[in-house]
Amino acid sequence: MGISSLVALALITATWNALVAQAPAPAFARVDGVVLDSASGRAPAKTRVCAFLDTGGVRPMPRCGAVDSLGFYRIDSVVPSRRVLSVQCATVRGPASTQLAFETIVVGNSDIHRDWTVHAFACDARETRRVTATFRGHYTTALETSSFVPCPADGWLVPGDSLGTDPVHGRAWVIWPASGVKGLKGVTKWPDMPPGWVGGPQYYVQWHGTLVGPGAYGHMGMSAFEFRPDSVLFVHAARDNDCR
Repeated sequence: MGISSLVALALITATWNALVAQAPAPAFARVDGVVLDSASGRAPAKTRVCAFLDTGGVRPMPRCGAVDSLGFYRIDSVVPSRRVLSVQCATVRGPASTQLAFETIVVGNSDIHRDWTVHAFACDARETRRVTATFRGHYTTALETSSFVPCPADGWLVPGDSLGTDPVHGRAWVIWPASGVKGLKGVTKWPDMPPGWVGGPQYYVQWHGTLVGPGAYGHMGMSAFEFRPDSVLFVHAARDNDCR
C-alpha cells in the first residue's frame, strides 16, 4: 500500500471516528399510566401492559410493565418506534393470558402517559400466595412435563382457588434451581424407573421448597401452581400405597 493510500485511509478513519463521537446516544422513552377495572374501579389482578413492535405480522418479544395494586404501570427504556400497546391479564385456565385492550402508538423521544379503563371480568382475581414447607406426593418428569401432585394430606388447595376437586388442578410445575438442591442433586441421579402415566418416570418424593400460585405455570400454562424444591428428603419408585 502506497503512502497516498495510507494517508487516504487515515483520513477516512479519522472522519469516521469523528462522526461516531458526534452521534447522539440512542434515545429511550418511558410509557406509564393507570389501569382500572370499569366494574370495580380497582386495579385488575395479575395484569400487565406491554409495548410490542408494530411489524404488521408476528410481534417480537415486547417490553412490559406489571400493574400494581393501585393500578399503576411503567415500561422503561422503550426505543422510539411504532408500537402496539396491549393490556393483558392472567386467566384462570391456560393458556396464560387474555388481551383486555390495545392501541397503536408512536413512541418518540418524549415519555408517554396512557390510562386505561378495561372490562376485567375474565381476569384471574385469585390471590397469589407463597408457601414454604415439606410436601409428599408423586413427581413425573418427561418431555414438556415436570409435574408434582401432592398426597391428599399435603394438598394445598383452599376454597378461594375455585379449581374443583380434580387432582390435576392441584398439581404444580416443578422448577429445579440451577445450583441444584440439598440431598439428591437433581433428577439425573435418581434411580432408573419404568415409564409413568405420561411416558416418563414417576417418583414418590418427600421434599422441601416453595410453592407459588394459583396461576398458570409450566408448559402451556396448564399447571395451577409452581414448586421450587430446595432439598429432597426421600425418593423411591411410585407405588399405589405411597400416600397412606
